[in-house]
Amino acid sequence: FMEILRLPAYDWLTFGILDDIYDSEALGLRVHELDKGNGKKFWHEKSGFDDDGIYEYLINDVPLDDISRIDICIDVRLQDWEDIADYVPLVKKLKQKKKIESFGSGGGRTFYFGSNDLILRIYEKGNQLNKEETDYLKNWLRFEFQLKGRVARDYLRTTKDAKEMFSILAYRYLDIEFDELELSDRKLVERDFVENTDYYKKQVLPWMKKEIKRNPDFYERLLNDLDNCFKDVLK
Repeated sequence: FMEILRLPAYDWLTFGILDDIYDSEALGLRVHELDKGNGKKFWHEKSGFDDDGIYEYLINDVPLDDISRIDICIDVRLQDWEDIADYVPLVKKLKQKKKIESFGSGGGRTFYFGSNDLILRIYEKGNQLNKEETDYLKNWLRFEFQLKGRVARDYLRTTKDAKEMFSILAYRYLDIEFDELELSDRKLVERDFVENTDYYKKQVLPWMKKEIKRNPDFYERLLNDLDNCFKDVLK
């Protein structure tokens, strides 16, 4: 009885390359120079959705052997009377690993299946974002596969198309016919992912307090950075 809110898409990519050749700011990448045992590399991470084809560009441009993790997911909406736990028995070939009753600073249950290089998460995205009971997206549910190492590269060798890859994974590990579901007329937009007031109050502010307590110089650095940001904007 669920309906698709967003078609399958990548929402995480990690790769390590010898030279930092990508415009990290333009592509929304986090970059760290680390040695994980095979010499120093520039490790790049991208998370969250994008509608500009950045994941597709990177996945096709980065040498396949340098990719170490991909996440791919589908977003659906349950009927009001449905429960996330109803979908746990529909997972096949993957053992349930754990269940978490809350997600970060928000709420919502998360069920984990599999281990190591292939993990499936089913979680209540609507509750994670603290959606109100009357919100259309209160019953927003996400099915997300996390693939790492050789498994990620093997699937990318089969296909780099997000919809096709998710279809293969769902066929193997879920007794749900996603192809038979209807796509909701209510398309997800960026504001569905970040409720600005709640995000600041429940995520940004606690993080700032934690950083100030851990590092006394953080407050002064933060003020300087904000001052520089305002100067750049007002130029």
